[in-house]
Amino acid sequence: MTLALIGAGSANADNWLSVVQDMPSIGHASIEGPALILFPDTTELSWPTIKSKTNALCKKAAARGIHVVFFMDSDIYMNSGQLKVKHRKTCIG
Repeated sequence: MTLALIGAGSANADNWLSVVQDMPSIGHASIEGPALILFPDTTELSWPTIKSKTNALCKKAAARGIHVVFFMDSDIYMNSGQLKVKHRKTCIG
């Protein structure tokens, strides 16, 4: 029974991650430990708009045990392959 509950929790996390990744402003999303890593699509939204949406996203992330959301600089990654954090938000549940 414990394994079934763990599997259900994992399925819920996967479903939520799919919802996050399908947001118009997100190109890619992943969960790494207690962090949500996002590569926003800056052709869809500006950085100020992305930052303004962070609070709502962070509340939902905190409810899932995620403590921080990292918005990576997608442009630098696409041009050089380097990972650079553009915006970081600590999530408090």
